[in-house]
Amino acid sequence: MVPEGWERQSLGDLLEFKNGFNTEKANYGHGTPFINVSEVLKHESLTADLIPGQVSVTGKELSANSVVHGDILFNRTSETTDEVGFTAVYLDTVPVIFGGFVIRGRPTNGSLHPEFTKYALRQPSVRSEIIRRSQGAVRSNIGQGELSKVEVALPPLPEQRKIADILSTWDAAIEKTEALLATAKAQKRALMQSLLTGKRRFPEFESQPWKDVRLGEAEENGWLKLNRGKVISKKDIAAFPGEYPIYSSSVVGKGEFGRYAEHMFDEELITWSVDGGGHFFHRKRHKFSVTNVCGWMRVDTNIINYAFMAAQLQFLHQRLQFDYQSKAHPSVIRNIYDIVVPSLPEQQAIGRVAADCDNEIQTLENDITRLRTEKKALMQQLLTGKRRVSV
Repeated sequence: MVPEGWERQSLGDLLEFKNGFNTEKANYGHGTPFINVSEVLKHESLTADLIPGQVSVTGKELSANSVVHGDILFNRTSETTDEVGFTAVYLDTVPVIFGGFVIRGRPTNGSLHPEFTKYALRQPSVRSEIIRRSQGAVRSNIGQGELSKVEVALPPLPEQRKIADILSTWDAAIEKTEALLATAKAQKRALMQSLLTGKRRFPEFESQPWKDVRLGEAEENGWLKLNRGKVISKKDIAAFPGEYPIYSSSVVGKGEFGRYAEHMFDEELITWSVDGGGHFFHRKRHKFSVTNVCGWMRVDTNIINYAFMAAQLQFLHQRLQFDYQSKAHPSVIRNIYDIVVPSLPEQQAIGRVAADCDNEIQTLENDITRLRTEKKALMQQLLTGKRRVSV
């Protein structure tokens, strides 16, 4: 059911399609900005400054394969079905060219507002139809023929413009908050760099020496204990669903793998990802479990402050690199991390600074999540006509 005044039209009626440009490898690296699949996947809208790649082309090739303001770029092929047919709208006037795994859709009848298009073509109903029309067993592919059959509900141009203005305001708020988050993270890195290396010290502790010790030696001294979690499969979680978080090797989502009816710990700990990263987390006291690809550290709080130690290990971790072959097993990190141990009051002071930084970062991350959720709900209403705007 199309809202009053709206029209359902196929992309074939709205766009003229063309496949992208292929050339020899020797021509890449200089010349005209070159839109490839990665740029289409990263951005809803594109400008020339967001396009890192370049390709050398003749004037004839540029004329035939150029991208102009308002053109829509479609990802033609992908290893994951969810990404096939993803779109980005070009909103610049600088001449650029597009690659062979991209399809260009050029508006033909003036019924599409470019800013509106970037939202309309990424809404769930359109994405699901594009995915449904894709083909391929190993890679998902979609061609011009199937794209041309995809339908989209369009309001009149003035309403498109107003909807785009409203959603752009939300985008601006998200971008501003993301910039604040990036600044907060940079400030924390700078503070930790100075505080954890002793370049900057609290005046009351300046005369007190620090102890230097290897992590394994600290464990031998009884200051801390390192271990790994246990195997918890998705089948286990399905069999015993519950409320207690399980932490695994991922950095995404603070490392949470799922929720479980049982728990291994009800205490403050440090955990880190054994596989694929070695990232450290300070876990404040709560009931949780860790998997076998996640390490855990318990410290003697009479000697070591958890927040300080977690901040120090994460600071040291940023100077190293682990991958899925070089794993951060307890036996490995015991021998590679050289830590400093100031007096407990100085550790606590540094830990409070780290915690304050983390709280600010968490607040900003929560704000971004909230803004994105609210924008998504608003898009669902505006792009389906359930909520109309006055023009």
